[in-house]
Amino acid sequence: MKPIFSIAVFLAIASLVAVGADAPKREKNEVVAKETTDRIFPMPTNNIITYSAPRAVPLSTLGLDKLGLTTDLIPFRGTELRIFADRAAVTNAPKRRLYLNSQEGGSWWYYTGGMGSAEAHVIQPGEFVVLMARGITNEIPWKNPLAEQR
Repeated sequence: MKPIFSIAVFLAIASLVAVGADAPKREKNEVVAKETTDRIFPMPTNNIITYSAPRAVPLSTLGLDKLGLTTDLIPFRGTELRIFADRAAVTNAPKRRLYLNSQEGGSWWYYTGGMGSAEAHVIQPGEFVVLMARGITNEIPWKNPLAEQR
């Protein structure tokens, strides 16, 4: 039994090393962020929805849940919105993290900063909002209503 287990472990490690060898080289802690005006970019790009919300904005008015973004039961595998108090707070933990919950019909749910459905969530003036579009491979056209507000 031990030789078979050793071989299985060796093969698993070898496959991970091979995948890592082909992966694109990126600087450690490199962050790719783009201001989103007319499309959603796939990961590893962080889509900046607004650097500072110009007014109170109901999440439902953004239309992000209608784009076919990835939903998941596990928050860090699907589409996520991270909301910070302001742009200067981006190095801190977000005030709220919302995700598209596959078990609830692809609607927005709180991961942190609230409980249950986030469908009625309102982005407050001055908040910095980032969208992480995990699971998509191509850009998705989307007109950002907050891009016109600056």
